[in-house]
Amino acid sequence: MAREDWMIPGPYTGVGPRGYQRSDERIREEVYKRLTHFGYLDASDIEVSVENGEVTLTGGVGSRRGKRLAEDVVESIPGVRDIHNRLRVKLPYWKRVTKEPDAIADEVAGDGTGAVIGGIAGAAVGGPLGAVVGVAVGGAIGAAVTEEAEGRGREEPGPDEGASESTGATSGGRRTE
Repeated sequence: MAREDWMIPGPYTGVGPRGYQRSDERIREEVYKRLTHFGYLDASDIEVSVENGEVTLTGGVGSRRGKRLAEDVVESIPGVRDIHNRLRVKLPYWKRVTKEPDAIADEVAGDGTGAVIGGIAGAAVGGPLGAVVGVAVGGAIGAAVTEEAEGRGREEPGPDEGASESTGATSGGRRTE
């Protein structure tokens, strides 16, 4: 038997002797190692604790995908019995604003920014055609918000403008009496 024949994978790879359990410290070290070397995840704000083979991840990551990736990396470690993923998704810097969304909408509604934002979002989703549609929709929303803010919004119909009145008949869009 050669020196490394014991490392040959087979149907019983990973099945250890009865009663064997990897130590929590060893599992924690392996979690640290794998999270550190996984190139698609910023693990700088992840904390790891292990108790009886159950790994708990706390802290924050930049996206939902990062949260799932961290769990996937830990799941493949021998000795891990369960994972408690308590990671929080942190908002990227550009989404952390100090103003409420309504206040921002009021500011950008009248200056064409709605069209620009709509164009950028549309381009991201649907390419050049999406950009055109996004500009149109963003501009329309911006104009509507501006009209509403300036009191030029749609007014309620007056008492003599309703279609349900029985004082006269209509013919071709004109009122006859």
